[in-house]
Amino acid sequence: MKSFRTFLLLIFFLFSHNNISYSNEKIYTLDINFILKNSNIGKKTLENINKINLKNIEIIKSNEIELKKIDNEIQKKKIFSHNRKLITK
Repeated sequence: MKSFRTFLLLIFFLFSHNNISYSNEKIYTLDINFILKNSNIGKKTLENINKINLKNIEIIKSNEIELKKIDNEIQKKKIFSHNRKLITK
């Protein structure tokens, strides 16, 4: 019981002393989206990124078309070989 009482007193003294520290320095935050959209360098950077993005989209589309052509050729060869096997049997 004595240890419980000392524990409660210790807790009471720890929480009764408010050690509030005050800082002289202010905290600032930066809104990167605002900076990119409204500064000259940010606008140029976004424009360059958009150009690169459009080029990449064009490359992907051309690759997709080539892959579709290759896939069609493979499908034709599969059909031809399958028909050939049927004829020979």
